[in-house]
Amino acid sequence: MRAKDSSLILVLIIFYCVGTFGILSTAYKNSFLPLSAFNLILSFVVILLARKKQFFGFLAYLALAFVVGMTAEWIGIHTGYLFGNYSYGQNLGTKFLGVPLVIGLNWGMLVTITGSLANRLSASFWVKVFVAAILMTGLDYLMEPVAIESDFWQWKTGQIPIYNYICWFVISFALQVVYFKFKLAESNKVNDVLFVIMVLFFSILTIF
Repeated sequence: MRAKDSSLILVLIIFYCVGTFGILSTAYKNSFLPLSAFNLILSFVVILLARKKQFFGFLAYLALAFVVGMTAEWIGIHTGYLFGNYSYGQNLGTKFLGVPLVIGLNWGMLVTITGSLANRLSASFWVKVFVAAILMTGLDYLMEPVAIESDFWQWKTGQIPIYNYICWFVISFALQVVYFKFKLAESNKVNDVLFVIMVLFFSILTIF
């Protein structure tokens, strides 16, 4: 593993460990939750720094994922036609038309880290796309309880609808099709580690 990759992984581990302990701490929780947007931005910057090939094509794709993600979320919160009836809270930073800007970054980041894992499979194009979309939807499943508890977003019915996961899968699938079609999927250890860290992060916060 390159020294640069090791350094980036160390940064991720440190920040997510600090974030985990901070959010779990009764004394510091309310101070740490508003920093969640910073943690997502840091993660996004790390995947940019870890990129090894097709950097400008990757940037163009992230811009597309940002627009698609923000548009889907706008439709969701204003109409309920996508995901269900929900609204964003106060702990994900600056919003544009009711949607936190980091959510747009998050869509691109999740495509990248799940695509990295799926790309390691010795499988067909469609199998890789399907696996990556399933992994993205699985991450959303892990995020939901933490997000509600942390005032990232709230469901107006008080329950997470199955429709949310259906929409997540469909949009994730479409984004992954484009990502793999243009051969942007890159198996990258930093991306893989970030996926594992996020799974552990949301699992620990859900349990405790």
